[in-house]
Amino acid sequence: MRVGLAVVSVLTVGLSGCGEPELDQLDATLAALREKAGPYASEAVEPLPAVATPVYRYAKAPSPFQPADMTAGPTEIPDPARTPEPLEDFPLAELRLVGTLAMGGQRVALIEMPDGQVVSAHEGGYIGSEKGRIEEITAQAVHITQPGSVTEETQRVSLSLDAPRRTPSM
Repeated sequence: MRVGLAVVSVLTVGLSGCGEPELDQLDATLAALREKAGPYASEAVEPLPAVATPVYRYAKAPSPFQPADMTAGPTEIPDPARTPEPLEDFPLAELRLVGTLAMGGQRVALIEMPDGQVVSAHEGGYIGSEKGRIEEITAQAVHITQPGSVTEETQRVSLSLDAPRRTPSM
């Protein structure tokens, strides 16, 4: 019982320091600061003018931080692990169309390499060191689509029977 009475006595003395004289002094100091603040303290702040939200035009564009999709479109790069065709060893300018054949409803192109050897080529095959793809074989020409670089678009060229060199297609 004596211990309980001693604890209550200590708490009473300790809490008596939070009396009102100090709070009155705090209120007086705050009132003085409010008076010294001047006319600007009570003015309302005007809202900022509305700003148009900009439109981001490149939201659907591919990310420049991701690898480009190199397999899209008709001019895909051939698989580097496959065995290259013999016509891929030479630039198109050195190849010459010497004939076309119709076999079973499909056309086959006969193309002469710089060494004089004649090789057959089919639609969908690769030709030239530029990795062009044979898109169409007609009776008079082979139409080839070459992949473009980052700065160039794909290019369509032709090897014709009457021309010793390739000619641009229209």
